[in-house]
Amino acid sequence: MYISSIQLRDWKAYVDATFKFADTTDGRNVVLIGGKNGYGKTSLLEAVILCLFGRFGMPLIGRASTGDTEKLELSYNDFLERAFHGQALTHGRTHCSVTVTFEGVNEGKIKIQRRWHFTGSGKHRADQEEVLIYEGPDEDLVMIPRLEDRNEFIHSYVSQKFLMPSLAQFFLFDGEQVRKLAQKDMATQVRQGIEGILGVPIIKELSYDLREYAKQKRSGVGNIGDEKLDKLRIEISELEQQEEIVQNKLNEINPEIDRLTKRFEHLFSELALLQGGSYATLKEHFETKEGIRRKCDKLKDEFFDLLTKNIALALTGIELRAETRNRLQAESLREQWEIGKKQGDMNLEKFLITLEESFSEIYPSLSEGQKAALKDQVISSWHRIWFPPPDNCATEYRHGYLTESLRTLVIDHLDSLDELAINQVKYMLEEIKDLEIKIKQIDAQIAQQSGIEHELENIRLELKRTEEEKEMLRKDQKNLEQQLAGIRAQLNPKRQEFGRLQEKLHSVGPNLKRSSLADKIAGMLNALIDEVIPIHIHDLSEEMTKAYRAMAHKDIVKRIEILQDCTVKLIGESGRDIRDMDPSAGESQIFALSLIAAVTNISNRRFPIIIDTPLARLDPDHRKNVLKYFTQLNSQVIILSQPEEVYGDYLELIKPRVNTEMTIEFQALANDVGCARIRNGYFWG
Repeated sequence: MYISSIQLRDWKAYVDATFKFADTTDGRNVVLIGGKNGYGKTSLLEAVILCLFGRFGMPLIGRASTGDTEKLELSYNDFLERAFHGQALTHGRTHCSVTVTFEGVNEGKIKIQRRWHFTGSGKHRADQEEVLIYEGPDEDLVMIPRLEDRNEFIHSYVSQKFLMPSLAQFFLFDGEQVRKLAQKDMATQVRQGIEGILGVPIIKELSYDLREYAKQKRSGVGNIGDEKLDKLRIEISELEQQEEIVQNKLNEINPEIDRLTKRFEHLFSELALLQGGSYATLKEHFETKEGIRRKCDKLKDEFFDLLTKNIALALTGIELRAETRNRLQAESLREQWEIGKKQGDMNLEKFLITLEESFSEIYPSLSEGQKAALKDQVISSWHRIWFPPPDNCATEYRHGYLTESLRTLVIDHLDSLDELAINQVKYMLEEIKDLEIKIKQIDAQIAQQSGIEHELENIRLELKRTEEEKEMLRKDQKNLEQQLAGIRAQLNPKRQEFGRLQEKLHSVGPNLKRSSLADKIAGMLNALIDEVIPIHIHDLSEEMTKAYRAMAHKDIVKRIEILQDCTVKLIGESGRDIRDMDPSAGESQIFALSLIAAVTNISNRRFPIIIDTPLARLDPDHRKNVLKYFTQLNSQVIILSQPEEVYGDYLELIKPRVNTEMTIEFQALANDVGCARIRNGYFWG
């Protein structure tokens, strides 16, 4: 599949422009489009994104989103009103449009056109937005089924034929998006990649909608006469309110941490500039400290988890745990015996009926007394099979609330406690203490490196205040995350119990049935996400290793290993994780680009890749490796480049793969409005 043309009308600086691209044959799969900053390269990328996804594409627009939280700074309407060409209304034009034509899909050819209409004052008319889809060589218009929602049909069509919005970020991106991805923790990046492949954001959205639907249906049930169910409903509602409050606080903290991080980096750069050559040393100290701090925080979390989950049970003693385990096994044996006996009794009834039917065939005939005696003897013999019950079988149930599967889980957990090391707590405390000492030592080194010059004092003080404020917010963030985990740990069992009671009381009405079913399906979807993510970890690890080794100019990483919780290890020659030896090891942007490449490879989507200014932050060796790797992919690759990115040796490196070269030129018009035009040839061609 490749893009054969992109037509822009009154979109940003493009009054009427059409980009036409050649077929990706004979290994020439690269389109090279040059343009200076502000000439319209990013506008072209944004046009393709919004043509395909509409408002669902806004989180992919770099200048409209703010990093990790994906909180939109610009609304969809605001963005479109700024995108509408400044002189369109003056000349009587009231809409702008983007048309993207694809060749080589299942239908042979698909053309998608999206039109945005505006009022006379330039306001976007959201209710008049149009999406037209044409298929085949004759460009037959795709008709939307009469009973289907128009927006949902378009969204589903694009997701099935091309890409889901959650996956699009790995095919349509700019250098700024790569930078934002690289700033995230590696485990977060990997989980984001796997979730994009699987469409997890859509599943999460569906799960949330089902929970909301269930809440709505429960609210209409009213008093069903069961005090326990009413109490659970209130407890669940209160916990859900607490969950929402804590989540909102987290959502407020995350952008503030991002702002302080940027402020810290700015102050850090100023400090390094004034101190001359000490920048690299200071940067190394801070990165090392950050790596040790993350390791220390992780160890504290593990220690807290150990205290809250296992220590209390471990302190009960081996004898009590063994007695509990034996009791559960005895009740399991009794349950098996009762099931077998019940099945046997059902078979006995069938056997007696068959026996009575066969009396007429016995000769000489039996008297009534003989028949009764025979039946009594059969019944007595049959019952002797099941009595007495097996040895070690419980006489009654103490833990009748447990199912067979839950008994097994409890027994397994009790077994695991026997293996809990006596010195584990002591070892963890000592390691936490050692890490905190290392942090203090590095702080001392940073203070020594920073110097005591008077002109640097103000910057150092503000740098310290910023770091302290960021640390306080991170502590608040961690506390809120722990609160959220605790709330959800209470909420999920209550939801399960509520669902079980709902099944018992299903006769109260159809609303409660629907609510129970919606909660069940939502729970299944959440469980499905946890089960399918580990399945793709191995493939992603293999593909990332290939991509990373191809793009990184240092040959210190031999393998990228991803654990089941998406934690990442960069394995060196000795087989150790080089991040343990050097927390700053591994080029962050190359890691992010490797993730992007791996996701595109294993997603099984042959969709074109569009990259806007991908090389601005890379050194010369990395530039060559990144260009070489991405241009040798099987997909069409459209590179939007500045003059200082792809030139000279870089241009010669990819020249054999290029099939189309263009340059975007810009002409200034009146009232700070410009017009972008296209000419064939790349900058100097």
